[in-house]
Amino acid sequence: MTRRTPMQLFRNVLLFLIPTLLLIAAGSWYVARFVDPAPPSEIAITTGSPNGAYYRFAQSYARELAKSGVKLKILASPGSVENIKRLQDKSTGIVLALVQGGISNRHQAPELRSLGRVFLEPVWLFYRSDETLDRLNQLQGLRVAIGRDGSGTAALAQTLFKEVGLDKTNTQLLPYGGKAAVRMLRQGAVDAVFLVQAAESPLVKKLLKDETIKLMDFARAAALSRLHPFLTPVTLPEGTVDLARNIPNRDVTLLAAGAGLIARADFHPALVSLLVKAAKQTHGGAGLFQKPGQFPQPYDPEFEMSAEAVRFYEKGDTFLKTYLPFWVASWLERLIIMLLPLATLLIPLFKFAPLAYRFGVRRRILRWYRYLKELELDISQDTAQANLADHKKRLQQIAEGVNKMRVPTAFTDQIYELKSAIDLVQKRLQNPPRQDEGLQQDQTAKNMPPP
Repeated sequence: MTRRTPMQLFRNVLLFLIPTLLLIAAGSWYVARFVDPAPPSEIAITTGSPNGAYYRFAQSYARELAKSGVKLKILASPGSVENIKRLQDKSTGIVLALVQGGISNRHQAPELRSLGRVFLEPVWLFYRSDETLDRLNQLQGLRVAIGRDGSGTAALAQTLFKEVGLDKTNTQLLPYGGKAAVRMLRQGAVDAVFLVQAAESPLVKKLLKDETIKLMDFARAAALSRLHPFLTPVTLPEGTVDLARNIPNRDVTLLAAGAGLIARADFHPALVSLLVKAAKQTHGGAGLFQKPGQFPQPYDPEFEMSAEAVRFYEKGDTFLKTYLPFWVASWLERLIIMLLPLATLLIPLFKFAPLAYRFGVRRRILRWYRYLKELELDISQDTAQANLADHKKRLQQIAEGVNKMRVPTAFTDQIYELKSAIDLVQKRLQNPPRQDEGLQQDQTAKNMPPP
């Protein structure tokens, strides 16, 4: 018989504790695989030229993000085509871009996601001619500045010109854009200029007020918008630019491409709401071609929408992000995501722990019963009482061991029952039957007549 030592108690605790900790660790590791890391404190966006509208819009985003402790690094670029290439190249570290509509589609860039269309960019076609032009095919044979190579303007111009059979074989498509193209138009070096810019652009306003330059009224804008869903027919009302001079002198139908805020598919979801809110703050006002609150929109015909962006458009910010600072809310949301699955493991475990403890206490009590039963069997077999001293010693060890046991109050009755059993064995050892009495009893039993 052995006594339960502190080391044995410690070992039994470990036998229960170690599997529990291993189970929690394994569950934490498994859950952590599906929990996003903490959002970065700095991200990069690629826009357009430093003097362009895209760059100014990104500066507005940066001011809004800075309020939540996120730094937005703004990188200029030749245009939207280059922006797409930068997003697709992970080595650039760029995760966001402002992209003009009409230059890509989800099949060409499946790894990109849209955070929505954020504003409209009208397509302006200014020209110098004695004739009135209202159809793109009328540009055939003319010198047309369509924008720099790699720009979204050039890509959109080539897409639209292809619909009416214009290309480099029958028309001079020149790679000039912006101020350079406008200067060439005024100097007579080109016959027309294709621009995609906001109506508020100083360059567009100057051209609209120049009486020597005309603006094309797109007679087939509806047809072109059906062929290309990223385009929207819009109307520039008479007198909008200059009411006193009545510029323009009639309603002009234009096409507008929706610019999108595009991100990589691995863009951190916690930052999506910040970007969309920044876009609302920047583009949510009224304009010549939009109503208040019309943009940004949870729609993009060219890129797959971000699931997190769609959720934000539909439901708004989470409860935590509504009432807590961004970084605190982000940390708590990640913690909750970690704890909920673990709770499914821990709750049954905590329910099982009391049962396991009760089983352990009961097992300790039964262990002493087993020792007592073994002793009682040895006593009954030792009819000659040759090992009486050893029996008493063993019984004393059992009694001392039971007295040292620390058990919950709920098990007190079982301890007293065990002590009562020890007392019975103690009495038997103190008053053992003599051998001759045992033989006499056996002889008397043999001489008794059968019933």
